[in-house]
Formats: sequence, structure tokens, C-alpha cells
Amino acid sequence: MFMKRWLVLFLVCISWILVPIAMAAQAAPVRIGIIDTQKIIKDSKAAKDARAVFQKEQVKRQAAYAAREKEVVKLQEELKNLDATAPAELRKTKTDKFNLEAKELKRFKDDLEEELRRKEIELTTKVIQDLNRILADFRKKEKLTVIIYKSSAAAYDEALDITDRIIKIYDSQTGKKP
Repeated sequence: MFMKRWLVLFLVCISWILVPIAMAAQAAPVRIGIIDTQKIIKDSKAAKDARAVFQKEQVKRQAAYAAREKEVVKLQEELKNLDATAPAELRKTKTDKFNLEAKELKRFKDDLEEELRRKEIELTTKVIQDLNRILADFRKKEKLTVIIYKSSAAAYDEALDITDRIIKIYDSQTGKKP
């Protein structure tokens, strides 16, 4: 009798272990895709076009900064070359003007850097938003279980990398937009 109870208990425990294993074996296979967002941002035509526009703006702003910097350097040279016999009022006026222009130049540079950072974040955010939409559609269409960023994967088989396919889709979809 005692042995019978142990046998029944043993069989119940084994069934608790084997039933979930059998159910998991019947589940759909896990399909994974890996993407490299840095490669997409670097290689996709749409991202390159956006980056080119960004860089043109950056060049314009750098030119404006260089022109203002040149004016400040010129004021500094004028102040430095001011004759020792020059009136104190003239020296004070030039010094005040130089200090004001130097302060404005620094403020202009800080604003320029902040605006460039903000625009770069906007550009990256837009690319990531477009990618998320594309990835959701791609995952459903290809019946993938999960798509993982390359930076999150310690090691993977190159056959799982879908980056080039995503770049083609991204470029084709952004090429249609006005």
C-alpha cells in the first residue's frame, strides 16, 4: 500500500514535468531577426539624404560663426593696437564693444551647438520611428517572433541579420514620400 502511494505520487510528478515539455514541443518555432541600426542610419539612402541636408545647414551656420568670430578678432586687434596716447573714453568704448561682441559670439556658438544637437536628435528620432513602423510590418509579414538590435545580441548567426532587407524596404518607402 505504501509503495503504491509512492508510485502514484511519482507518476503524477513525472506527468507534471512531461506535459509542459510535450506542449512546448508542439508550439510554433521561434523565428528571430537581428538588425544593425547604426548600419541603417549610415547606409540607407533616406538617412544619407537627411544627413546631407543637416550637414548643409551645419556648414552655413559654421560660416556665419566664422564671420562673427573674424569680427571679434578684428576688434581685439584694434584694441591691442590702440595707441597708448588714445583717450581713455575711446579705450573704454572699444573694450566694452569687444567684451559685448565676445559674449554674443559665445552665446551664438552655444546656441549653434545646441541647435545642431537638437536637429541631430530629431533626425535620429525620425529614422527610428520610421524603422519601428517598418519593423512591425516586416515582423508580421515574415512571421518573426522577435527582432533584436545587434547591439543587444552577444553573439548570433549572420543568417539572422535582416539589416540589408530593412534598408531596401526603408529606402523604397521613403522614396515614395513627397
